[in-house]
Amino acid sequence: MMDLTGEVSSGAVDMANGNLEKMLKLCATPLPQPQQLATTEETVAAEQKYKELKAIQEKSLHEVRKAILLKGDFKKNTKP
Repeated sequence: MMDLTGEVSSGAVDMANGNLEKMLKLCATPLPQPQQLATTEETVAAEQKYKELKAIQEKSLHEVRKAILLKGDFKKNTKP
């Protein structure tokens, strides 16, 4: 969404910020703990899968935060 001068509209920026916030909240929601299953093997497999997913989530959030900080232009959004 650009105006006639080729500038990005403030509405588009606001929408992008809102979408980014929703996405980060969804992705940062803690994973549910694995439940005790019928067999020990199933429980161990569920716990292993939980650990893998937790590691993926932590790595992803770290990379997203880093990208936002590196590419973000915070000077426009801060008051002197």
